[in-house]
Amino acid sequence: NDTGADTPYRDQALAYTGGSAETFAVDLVAKAWDSPQIVAVAPVQDLLGLGSSARMNTPGTVGANWEWRLGDRGLLDDVADMLQELNEDSARAR
Repeated sequence: NDTGADTPYRDQALAYTGGSAETFAVDLVAKAWDSPQIVAVAPVQDLLGLGSSARMNTPGTVGANWEWRLGDRGLLDDVADMLQELNEDSARAR
């Protein structure tokens, strides 16, 4: 369990997304894209499936926050394709 989430909350979140623990980040991004809001935002770490090792910030701590960088990884073609599909499926592509 990479998130440290308690089981009842984890189970509720998985039920909300309709996915699995392995696909949770992308499933949650898809839920955001499906929302009626004008803007949907997702951390690039979630799009790349990097997990908690790539956290940008850990609340209640000082020190190594806000140091994570995308670097040379860039957005892979499969991630770009996934975003395009999400945009089309959610009518965000114009």
